Amino acid sequence: MDVNQLLDGMTERQQQGILHSGSPTVITAGAGAGKTSVLTKRIVKAIYNSGDPESVVAITFTSDAASEMRERVNKLIGPELGSRAIISTFHSFAMNRILRPNWGHPYLRSLGCVGKTLAIEFSNLSLD
Repeated sequence: MDVNQLLDGMTERQQQGILHSGSPTVITAGAGAGKTSVLTKRIVKAIYNSGDPESVVAITFTSDAASEMRERVNKLIGPELGSRAIISTFHSFAMNRILRPNWGHPYLRSLGCVGKTLAIEFSNLSLD
C-alpha cells in the first residue's frame, strides 16, 4: 500500500497527523472528527515503515476502541499483517505483556504474589 492511499479523503490536518514522525504527537478533536481514522492509518504507516508488525504497539483506554482500531487496521492491510500488531487496552497490555510473563519474578514474589490468582477485576460503580 502506498502512503498516498492512506491520505485519500482526509483533511489537511488529518494528513498531518498521519504523516507526522520523529517525535510524539497529540491528536485531539471533537466527536466524529476522524481521530480513529487518523490513528489507524498511523498504525498502518508504522507497520509498513518498520516492516515488522510485532514492533507496533497501539494502546487505548477501552476494549471497544481497541477492537475498532484492530478491525480498521485489518480492513486496511489484511489480518495476516494487522493481527500481528499489538492493539490493546492499557490493562490488557499490562496483564498479558508485563505481569503474566514475569509472574515468577523475585520482586513480585517479595510482594507476596506467588500462588495468588492473577486477574483484572471490574466493578460497575455508580458515580451519581
